[in-house]
Amino acid sequence: MNTSTNLFNNKPACTHSLIVYVPSTQGLAGSITPEAHQARTDYISDYMTDLFDGATTTDTSGKYKANNGQKVTEPINQVATACNWSDLQGDKGQAVSQLITEKKTEWGQESIAVEVINNSNMYFV
Repeated sequence: MNTSTNLFNNKPACTHSLIVYVPSTQGLAGSITPEAHQARTDYISDYMTDLFDGATTTDTSGKYKANNGQKVTEPINQVATACNWSDLQGDKGQAVSQLITEKKTEWGQESIAVEVINNSNMYFV
């Protein structure tokens, strides 16, 4: 963790955010039920909490262009956690990569978005 002086009584900062975008589709066949989407989100959130000690979920929507050129708009959930670069370079990062690769196949996705935001400086006060 970054141990530099900060605004919050010298609490260490998590310097990165890791966000997984959970799709609500099964391949290009169409949408899954809201309950199934929530179950996917809960699974990813629980996994991230086990790895990084916490996660936050946000409901939103997304749009992408599929390999066949079709534009797809869908509800998505973002599962975010705070971490450090060293976490992502080690076993935790490998575990997230493996999870996303497995879920991509299981959920019939061309890809699953994973975002890493540098220098987000989240503090736990």
